[in-house]
Amino acid sequence: MRPLVALPSALSSALLAVAAVTLSVPCRAQTAQAEEPNRALFFRGGTGLNLASIRETGASINGVPSDPPTSDHFAYGYGIDLELGVSLARHVVLGGAVYLMNSRYEEPGVIRERGNMIVAALVDGFFVRTGQGPHVLGFAGVNNLAARFAGGVGAGYDFKLSERWSVGPLARVAYVDSTYDRTIAATLDVVATFN
Repeated sequence: MRPLVALPSALSSALLAVAAVTLSVPCRAQTAQAEEPNRALFFRGGTGLNLASIRETGASINGVPSDPPTSDHFAYGYGIDLELGVSLARHVVLGGAVYLMNSRYEEPGVIRERGNMIVAALVDGFFVRTGQGPHVLGFAGVNNLAARFAGGVGAGYDFKLSERWSVGPLARVAYVDSTYDRTIAATLDVVATFN
């Protein structure tokens, strides 16, 4: 009689073990799926303070050089960031960016204002995960004023608000080459990121 009692006990133990393994497979599958590289749309937008050093190289008017031929200005204004790309491998974003920089400076008796728009390719690398924690970026493209080189680097920190949204500071330094001047601009923005 003892074997008959032991058999259902052993059978029930085996069934419980099989059930436990079977139930753990979907959990493992979901975990593996969650650990797969995240390939998703990435968007960032923001605005902030822009400080710039502008060196005017001297424009010629009807072939006559301006006087003085070069002049330096410290300018201030605002910047706007718009970035769109694809998040790859959970740590890297590849895409494009449009950076608008408005700068104004004073000359004797007049306040001058100028704007630059950079259209660039963008690479953004995150140390923790896309849209979370510290990140560094680089961009290179053209300046809208003269279709000349513009590029730079930046760094920021994203604070997670939800599964897809984060906010944080973003600092950039850009070099902009145009027909009549060279600009080095530092921008500190507050940005919102969707990923």
